Amino acid sequence: TDDAFIDTRKVQIASALNGIVIGVPVSDNQLVEVGAVLVKIDPRDYQSALVQARAQVEQASATVSNLDAQIDAQNARIEQAREQVRQAQAAADFAKAENDRAQTLLRSGTGSLQQAQQTETSLRQSEATVAGAQANLAVTEKGLPVLTTQREAALAQLEQARDVAVLRAG
Repeated sequence: TDDAFIDTRKVQIASALNGIVIGVPVSDNQLVEVGAVLVKIDPRDYQSALVQARAQVEQASATVSNLDAQIDAQNARIEQAREQVRQAQAAADFAKAENDRAQTLLRSGTGSLQQAQQTETSLRQSEATVAGAQANLAVTEKGLPVLTTQREAALAQLEQARDVAVLRAG
């Protein structure tokens, strides 16, 4: 008839994704159902980004594991440095006892000046060894907070990488 009309509605659509359209599985003026695929976007960019995000998760995880190993090694170095301090202190205690004995003998006239001087020198060397071992321990202990802070930063990067990977996978 001459007075016929068609009831239509035009609806604007937009994609939440950017990309190259590789297919349009609907035709002009086709009736579509809710949820129907209207446009196919090239997935290669998104697949590549997902692979990259997963690689960043693996890298961040490896960094955390590496820092865990470094922390374990640093703890072992600290324990070794503590043992060196204990040994140096024991040697210094022995040298002090020997020096005290040599000084007593020198004062009583039964010891020699040379022996007293040797034990004094030995005591000073032992005290210097203790000081060096204590300084080494202090330096070694200061390395642990640095590694711990680096580990915390690596854990934050790992969490961020996981979040990005989840977003890209979703």
